[in-house]
Amino acid sequence: MSPRTKSLLDLRPSSLSQNANDVKGMHSGCPLGITALFFDGANLAGGARSLGGVFDYGLAVADLAMGRPWIGTAVVLVGRMSDGVARFMVALRRLGLTVITSRRQKVCGQSKVNDDIVLATEATCSAVDPRVEELVLVSGDGDLAPVCTIARRAGKRVTVAGFRRTVSHRLVREADEILLLDERHVITSGGAA
Repeated sequence: MSPRTKSLLDLRPSSLSQNANDVKGMHSGCPLGITALFFDGANLAGGARSLGGVFDYGLAVADLAMGRPWIGTAVVLVGRMSDGVARFMVALRRLGLTVITSRRQKVCGQSKVNDDIVLATEATCSAVDPRVEELVLVSGDGDLAPVCTIARRAGKRVTVAGFRRTVSHRLVREADEILLLDERHVITSGGAA
């Protein structure tokens, strides 16, 4: 591992001192120095699936917030609404995450998804918000590299957290720090979040 790359195992605090229950979103009452977490649901699902399970959002939030005040957004690709999907979205909201759903759409006869665009837009808005100190992109998608560039130009620290197998080299080059997700962030039996 390079000096910029760390395992989350070494960074996990014993407990969270502040979370989204203390920081109720981006409004005038928000403190300065917020860490903004952005979860790419489709990318994380693929990374976890390659390890034989589903992504553990709860552990990831605990590991990545590290006791700091935070806000979080998860963009989740939804094929069709079912009881299981609804329970999953409720669980994400209980963690304190804002959940934005995305769907596949037919455009000119091809199946397209706009989840990367939605995630990039949300993260870019936080990148220029003066209350946000750090962006954490929980994804390996190289399409998010321009968000890193915008955030760094705005003086923000940018951390990318992703699975070693799926994190883009382009995204790695643009980040200030890389945190590697591992098997601990994958639930191999039971439910997600």
